[in-house]
This record gives sequence, C-alpha cells and structure tokens, in this order.
Amino acid sequence: MRLKDGLLAPVRLSERAVAALEELGPMHRELVRMREQTASMPDLLPELQRVSEALAPLEERLVGLEHAMAGIVGRIGEIQDTLDVLKEDVEHVPGIPAGDETRSPLDRARDALGANEPDTP
Repeated sequence: MRLKDGLLAPVRLSERAVAALEELGPMHRELVRMREQTASMPDLLPELQRVSEALAPLEERLVGLEHAMAGIVGRIGEIQDTLDVLKEDVEHVPGIPAGDETRSPLDRARDALGANEPDTP
C-alpha cells in the first residue's frame, strides 16, 4: 500500500486545493444561472434601441409642452393681476354706495348705473 501511496502522491491534490475545488461548485452553479438569465440580452438590445427611438420624439414634445405651460402660467399671472386691478377699480368707483356687503361690487355698480331696473312694458 505504501508503494501505491508513494506513486500516487504526485497526482494527489493538497487539502487546500481540494477545499478550493469544493467551493467552486456553488460558484459554478451561480455562473450557469447567470448565463441562463443573460442569454437573451443580445436579443433585447434591438428592442431597447427601438423603444429608445420611439421615445425620442416624445421627449421633444414634452420639452415643447413644458415651454408652453410656462407661457400659460405666465399669462394666467398677468390675467390675475388685471383682474385684481379691475376689482379694485370697481370697488372704488365714485357714486357707488358701499352699503350691503353681501352684494358684490359689480351688483352695486349695476344698481348705481340703473342696469337692474325692472323692465316696464
């Protein structure tokens, strides 16, 4: 038996080498799993390119919409400023009595100008 052990000694692996090989088993299985999961990646690249090309015009439209929205917001601000000025002007028109606070300034202005007089046949 010793002769056989002596002859096989050069082909025997050290304990560290055997332990390292045993650790390779799970790593090999993980690599196989990763290969299987990524096998379709080359096929997905053209589809990803197609989606990217389809989204490019939408991105340009989105930039245009954002610009338009900024203009609309600015215009709404201008309209609000104009309405505030008009409201103040109506509230301070000479000859319109302050009177009834439940009625709007516009209603009071109409009354003062005679617009709410009943029609007489």
